[in-house]
Amino acid sequence: MEVINAKITSNVSELQELLNKAIGQADELAKTLEVIKQFELKVGTEEC
Repeated sequence: MEVINAKITSNVSELQELLNKAIGQADELAKTLEVIKQFELKVGTEEC
């Protein structure tokens, strides 16, 4: 039973690490999209 608990704990830790990486990547993507949006707004304004 201890072996199973240790494996579950290990898996949970690994999932938490992956989730944190995914959250970080999502945050970076959101920042990148915001920069693109601002650039598009700026370009759109200059064309008019």
